[in-house]
Parts: sequence; C-alpha cells; structure tokens
Amino acid sequence: MIHSNKRTGQPITVNGRYSTFANTSNDSISGSSGEESGRDEEFSPLIEPRDDHDATVLYEETNSKATHSVNRVIKSYLFAVIAFMSIVGSIILFSSKENTDYFYSFFDWSTDSTTTTTVSTTTKTVVTTKDGKPNIIMIVIDDLGYGSIGYNKFDLDYVTPKMTALIEDGVMLTNYYTAEVCTPSRAALMTGRYPIRLGVQLDVVGCNNRVALDLDETLLPEVLRDYGGYTNYGIGKWHLGHYTPEHLPTARGFDHFLGYMDGGETYWTKIDPDSSNKQYYDFIQMNNSCYREYNANDYDDFTTYSTFMFSSRVKSIVKTHFSEDGPTAVVKSTTTASTESGKKVTKSSRKETEKNTDEKKEMKDKKHHKNENKNKHEKKEEKRTAKIEEKRAAIKEVEKKHNADHTKREMKQVDIEETIEIEVSPMFLYFAFQAVHTPFIGDLLHPNGLPQSYFEEDEYNQIVDGLVGKERRQLALALKLADDGIGHLITALESTGQLENSYIILTSDNGGCVSAGGRSGNLRGNKGTFYEGKYPFHYLSLYLSR
Repeated sequence: MIHSNKRTGQPITVNGRYSTFANTSNDSISGSSGEESGRDEEFSPLIEPRDDHDATVLYEETNSKATHSVNRVIKSYLFAVIAFMSIVGSIILFSSKENTDYFYSFFDWSTDSTTTTTVSTTTKTVVTTKDGKPNIIMIVIDDLGYGSIGYNKFDLDYVTPKMTALIEDGVMLTNYYTAEVCTPSRAALMTGRYPIRLGVQLDVVGCNNRVALDLDETLLPEVLRDYGGYTNYGIGKWHLGHYTPEHLPTARGFDHFLGYMDGGETYWTKIDPDSSNKQYYDFIQMNNSCYREYNANDYDDFTTYSTFMFSSRVKSIVKTHFSEDGPTAVVKSTTTASTESGKKVTKSSRKETEKNTDEKKEMKDKKHHKNENKNKHEKKEEKRTAKIEEKRAAIKEVEKKHNADHTKREMKQVDIEETIEIEVSPMFLYFAFQAVHTPFIGDLLHPNGLPQSYFEEDEYNQIVDGLVGKERRQLALALKLADDGIGHLITALESTGQLENSYIILTSDNGGCVSAGGRSGNLRGNKGTFYEGKYPFHYLSLYLSR
C-alpha cells in the first residue's frame, strides 16, 4: 500500500507500474490484487521504465507538466477576475447620464446639442433679363427667294425643317415687300425707312466705293442700346458702307461684330470676288474699342466654312451672354432650407433599434431553454457566464440607446436649396448668313463646291439626285447647312432658358438669283427686278414665343 501526495505529484507503484495522480485524495489505496487491478484501470499507465534512470526522467517530466497546468489555471483565474471587475466598473460608470456623456466624449460624440443634421444641397440657376425685356434675334438668309423654303411645298421643302417649324409656329406676314438688292433692303431693315429716303435706293455698296449709309441716320441697334439697355451682336454680312471707321458696325450701335463688309466672298478663303484680281480678303472682327483683321488664332480656323464659323460663334455668344461670365451679368444668390424630410428618417432608425432588441431577447430565451438539462457543475459555470453576459448586454443596451439617440440627431434631414439668379441685359442678335449668296463654286480650297463629307449620306443623295442643275444643288446644300445653324441657335436659347423670352425674326433681304440657282416659285421676276419675284418669302416670319 503506497500513499500519494497530490501537491508534489510523487509517483506511486501499482502492479509494478509508475503513474501519477493529478487530483487524488489523501486517502490510502489498499486492497487485494483484484482491487489493485480494478484501480489500475482508472489510471493512464505510462511506459514501463527499464531502469532507475528512466524513472527519474519520467518523474521530472511529470512534475514539469503538473507545474505548468497549475500556472495556467492561476492565469485563467486572474484573467476572469480582471474581466469581471471591468464589467462591474463599466456598469457603475454607465449608471448615470453624466458618466455616460463623459465616456462618449472621448469618441467625439457630441451630447451637448440636441440636433445633429444631415445636409443635402441643391443648386438652381435662373437667368433673367433686366426688367424682363425680351431678346430679339434677327436672322437674314441672303438671296433666298420665294419657293425656296419648306413651307411653300416646292422642291426644297425637305431641306429646311428648322425654318419650316419656326414659320408654322410663328406669325406670318403674307404681304411683306423689300428692295430688289442687298444694300437698300438692309438699310431699310436697320432704319425702318424707305430706301429712297436714305439715298441708297439705286444700287449696292461696292468694295471700293466711297458710299455708305449716312451717319445722320439712327440704326436699330443704337435705339435698342440707348433706350432699351440691350447688348448688340452682329454676325455675318454688313454691306452698308465701310470706307471710314465711323461707318463700321461697332460705330453704329453694335457692341461686337464678326463678318465681312462687302456683298459676298468665297465661303472658305474669304476672298472678295469684286476686288482687283480677286486678291483681297474681306473678313473682320471688332468691338467697342477696336477693329482689326480677323486672326485665325482668335477663334476658328480662318478657312472654316463660313456657315460653320458663324453658327459656332452665335452659339458661343448666346451661352456666354446668359451666364455668370456674361459681359453684363449681375449674380445674386438666395438660400432656403427645409427640414420636413428628417421625420421619416428618424422613424425608420427607431424601428431598426427595436427590432434588434427583440431578436436579442429571443436568442437569450432559446439559449436558456437549451441549457436546462446540463449537469450541476456545468449549470453553475453557465450561471456565472450568463451573469457576465447579462452585464455585457446591459452595457450594450446603454450603447444602443445612446446610438439610437445619436442616430436620430444625425438623420434629421435638412434640405438646402441655393438659387443663383443671374440678371443680364437683353440681347439683340443680328445673324446675317452668307448663304445662299454666290459664289458656291470656284473657291481655291473647294473648287467644286460643298463636299459630301459635310452631310449625312442620305440627305446628300436626296438633294443631288432630286434636283436639276449644279448651282441649284449647291444652293440647296448651302441652305441645308444654314438650316442646321438655325437649329443650333434654337438649342442654345433653350439650354439657357431664353427661348421663351425671345422674338425670332426670320427673313431674307431680297429674292433669289436665277443664275445662281435661285427660284421664285410661281412669281414673275427675281433678284434685281421690280416684279414680285424680287421679294424674298413673300412674307416675314416672326416667331413670337412670348
């Protein structure tokens, strides 16, 4: 019979084998060999040593393992004590609102204010003209005779959809008469007086003539500028005299001008066909301070097809004038706030918090029911663990309550709308196309006229295959591009919100030129005659969008 000391882990002999007892009592082990044999089954026998040296090694290894196990138990116990004290301290800390606020202050969660807002900002831009005055857009198609526009249902009705739409939606003057050629017609348009009263009724201004509209005459842009506060832009053809600086457009009411002074020029190279040996360019740009020859680096390539160049400049003028960067823009900003949308967000946040609490309680009940059948020792451990978890749950509930309140403050929505009001001067735009005046053919860059690459394949083929005569085809192609340019202008006015605040006047200066592909429909005569065929549309189209 051999006693074992559980503190020292001394080996005992059972049936000649070595073993250790990690948790045996101090009671003696006695009995017959049968009892010893039964006791032997309760132990995990080690390998039987062959000599004393092996027994000593086995004893040292066993002693080391026992010591390590004791240390591990002590560490676990200390960790549990520290954790429990931390939980108890946290519960005490969260027991008052002051302590809770103090704790969350370390995380920069503000509890001083009652409302924290989420801000949504939108910006709305409104452009208006001073005193609500309308913009005036005057479009002149050069040498476009009666029967050359879609509304008349003649052979070019499919070429001008944009102009046709303006006419159908506008007001038509069916008895509208002009002079038979450019200068007298445009002089009457700019002054509101008969050409014979102006002294320009007989012919046109040539490139070398010392002739011009008299400086004593007051022009439309001057009246609009001085009495209406308009900013005036001129694009395209002038043809009212240019032999002194005082006769140029910007000396007669226009603030900006880009175009040519004489009656016609080549569409790409900008050469005046009436100049000596056709060697002089006719293209100029100017403003209130200076005038000079057009520089290719200023805006477009000098040899850009004139309709493309003029249309591009017109779009740029419209978009710039009615923006914050416009020459007369006055910008005001108004901010309004609304908080009505925050209520719905707060309600949704509360429902989410309540749902999470119910789910946690349900899980806890299921766990308690599952553990009812466990043994007493395990139940005791489970009870201790459950208390710890309850304390943790209490802390989490405090955190959730704080977070719910914090979320409520954060999710209160404030919608801020900033309205930018841009007030600009009303615009007068004089858009005088070079199209559809000659020459269409003979330009140094495109001697055969407009290239097919400027058009969609189907529209080009429809014009070329459906019309007879090279000049007539070129006129139709040029008219199609001019119609597109008008469409771009309408789009620019729409994009700036100014289409409904604009008067658009569409006209021509005189009838078509037969030798250049022009027609007068069923009327007698043409450009340069005194018959009805000299007139343009036989009407003036006014698009009154207001």
